[in-house]
Amino acid sequence: MLPLAWVGRGRLTMASVVDTPEEDWEAILAINLKGAAMGCKHAIPVMVENGGGAIVNNASINALVALSGADAYTAAKGGIVALTRVLAVDWGPSGVRVNCICPGGVDTPMIAPVIEDEQILGFMRESTPLRRLARPEETARVALFLASDEASYMNGAIVPVDGGWTAR
Repeated sequence: MLPLAWVGRGRLTMASVVDTPEEDWEAILAINLKGAAMGCKHAIPVMVENGGGAIVNNASINALVALSGADAYTAAKGGIVALTRVLAVDWGPSGVRVNCICPGGVDTPMIAPVIEDEQILGFMRESTPLRRLARPEETARVALFLASDEASYMNGAIVPVDGGWTAR
């Protein structure tokens, strides 16, 4: 397995726990985990007041499988999975459903600098049974389903949208 070489690919250092500067660790957790938590904190009371609703958190396959080289990101996304589960249990009785998608590689501008490296792009494709990255709309459709009444009995679900990555 090729460890992903994230260091120097963005404004924050994506590296091992040893090599990630503390200020970058804090920023990555704030952006990813705290951002999701604060969205839930402010949405849930309004949803309860209005008879319920649906929250779809966005984690990552990094929350489900170990992938070297992005330890703070992995920890933050794992935290979103745990947060989703506890909120589903705590707020389900009030009519608030909380689910989570865990996308694999999605072809977006955010990962463009990473996948410019042909070795990394090749690794991502070869490690995904569908042999490609997702299109953004493929992930969005799953989130839309989870937010809809069609998923009215889904609560606390953690849904990989990863082309089969986590099935390996």
